[in-house]
Amino acid sequence: MTRFQYNNAVRDLLGDETNPAAEFPPENEVDGYRTNAAANPVNPLLVERYLMVAESVAARAATEQLHTIAPCASGNESVCGQEFARAFAERAFRRPVTENELAPLAQGAIV
Repeated sequence: MTRFQYNNAVRDLLGDETNPAAEFPPENEVDGYRTNAAANPVNPLLVERYLMVAESVAARAATEQLHTIAPCASGNESVCGQEFARAFAERAFRRPVTENELAPLAQGAIV
């Protein structure tokens, strides 16, 4: 995923417009494309930056936008967590999710 794609995904899924991928090293361009996996191998610096940025994005989402991205109308946190996991996964995957895909996500969402 390019920095541009990462920023767009974070914006679309969480409403975060801080362009967090600016912290990532720039991609190498091959024939006008920046998505060439062979030219952009994963390295320890990139992994470290992804983790750092993901933690920062998650913290902002949890403190500033939790009720917007994960509203809980029923009051039952377990049910709300499962509903959130399904809705968020479908937005992230841009398609319906299977029960096998949802199971580990919903399990992590149970409070």
